[in-house]
Amino acid sequence: HFQEVYMRTIKLLLFVFMFFVLCTSAFADVKNASSAPANTADDFTLSDQDGKMWKLSDALKEYRGVVLAFYAKDNTRGWIRQFVEFQQNIEKYESRKVKIFGLSRDSAESHRKFITQNGFKNITLLVDEKGKVAKMYDADHWLLPFSKRVYVIIDQKMNVIYKKDMGLIDLLPNQTQTLINEIDRQIK
Repeated sequence: HFQEVYMRTIKLLLFVFMFFVLCTSAFADVKNASSAPANTADDFTLSDQDGKMWKLSDALKEYRGVVLAFYAKDNTRGWIRQFVEFQQNIEKYESRKVKIFGLSRDSAESHRKFITQNGFKNITLLVDEKGKVAKMYDADHWLLPFSKRVYVIIDQKMNVIYKKDMGLIDLLPNQTQTLINEIDRQIK
């Protein structure tokens, strides 16, 4: 009987701990969006799902801006919805010469499977397996080995012109319209 009570107590404590982690991610980490250029973007180089190397500063020579979309994990429901919306509206970004990069700690193989399983086209997912870039952009979860859902828009001068931290769970309300409005307002 003691062992049974002990196991129930351990399970309850584990449940409370996980609930606390999710709640702090969903509510405490949510920060206000910043519309004014707050700082200069940190440059980085990462490979994509096909092994192509992308350096942020080089991408900004080709594009008028970049959206960094940090997310926790490939092939989970919330992240699929996020990238389905990007895919459905990709021409709105392309017509503005803005490149979308998705970043997570998943491997290139995982990214390729995620893209194939969901029929994504023109989506570039960068491999940040150690979370180095997520840490640079304050998109790393404080406890779990995942990135939070953070949106960053960077202009050609390497200025961070928009940043929104949605924690682990929430999607950016009106994702496309919100990001396109900021791009139109701040990238000339």
